[in-house]
Amino acid sequence: MNIARGFIACLLSGLYVNASAINVGVLTTEIQDDQFFVAKEIKNQESVAKFVTTKVIEVDNPKSMAPLSTPAQVLVSPATLLVGPNKSANVKVYYQGEADDKERYYQLFFIEQNMSKASHLTESTSIDAQQKISIGTVLVVRPRKINFKYEVNGKGLLKNTGNTFIQALAIGKCSEEGKKNAILASCSRDDFLLPGESVDFSKKMDVFEGYGLWRGMKYKYIAAE
Repeated sequence: MNIARGFIACLLSGLYVNASAINVGVLTTEIQDDQFFVAKEIKNQESVAKFVTTKVIEVDNPKSMAPLSTPAQVLVSPATLLVGPNKSANVKVYYQGEADDKERYYQLFFIEQNMSKASHLTESTSIDAQQKISIGTVLVVRPRKINFKYEVNGKGLLKNTGNTFIQALAIGKCSEEGKKNAILASCSRDDFLLPGESVDFSKKMDVFEGYGLWRGMKYKYIAAE
């Protein structure tokens, strides 16, 4: 599962800030069709307290990340929190939208600021704005009426014919790029398919042996014919 999620994170690598002192875990979070919230742990890795706020924006999909004007149907609780030095805290991300057949995508921001005095958190507490860092992550809400469906031809072609995204990892053998008559070595290729998208893994490797598909924590392997 981490391999596939890591691939989504790579697609969106330009959205993240590596200089942050807080760790928000995986950069792509899923709310499954039978879930209404997920918990995320925020770790403060510095010796100074961090004031963390959240912001949610609905986007068209996790590849183009174009913001939508519709109000985000997601609630983060608590929306603001103080995380002590070398401490961690949890937030819950709730989906409060319609129970329909539409998959929804959001950009979830965690905005950190150094606290001047961690022991005196009041309305007048000053925050060092120069230390403000925003971390962008992706939140995917699976359709409440999910249709996880796909088509394969046993030779490397995979098409997403359902209404929710598919994470896939193909395995096979590849030759070293740029070398003729190179010995084939084991390799893998991953992809992230939105509804209606397709990929032919046979064009990405010399020998296609099969692919694994994820739906949440459920995994299915399909061998080549």
